[in-house]
Amino acid sequence: MFEGDALFFDKLCPDHGQQLVRVASSVEWYLDCLAFLAPADPPAAALRPVERGCPVDCGPCASHQQKVYLPVIPITSACNLDCPICYTVNRNDGAHRLSREQLQAILERLAHDHPGLDIINFTGGEPTLHPELPELLEQCHAAGISRLTISTNGLKLLDEA
Repeated sequence: MFEGDALFFDKLCPDHGQQLVRVASSVEWYLDCLAFLAPADPPAAALRPVERGCPVDCGPCASHQQKVYLPVIPITSACNLDCPICYTVNRNDGAHRLSREQLQAILERLAHDHPGLDIINFTGGEPTLHPELPELLEQCHAAGISRLTISTNGLKLLDEA
């Protein structure tokens, strides 16, 4: 719903009830974003056949039509919050961590399928908990990725030291 110059979603959480969440501080900006049409630009090669369709067959498949503008790479499943989802799935103990070799394979595939791509987003449980985060960032930079973003809850960044 629009309120003033902002856009809000009216959400209902089974545990916390109804919440009004601001999605955009500018209605004009939000509507402008909706008007952006990306041309169909399927990957150079499909990784897997279509079995059950979108969104179940996530990733480049034979029917994939979108250009990749911001690849999202989960680098760890470790988390430092007690959210119901994170907490029940796993904690820091035994968390999956993306290796440098796995990242290299992803970077090579992205370079092959989407030449000129210059941005990646690291995510996961809490990506700042990956013990090799600086090295992974350097690896991306060396592969020509000039813009690196991290989806983080920011808890580890509270101590700037």
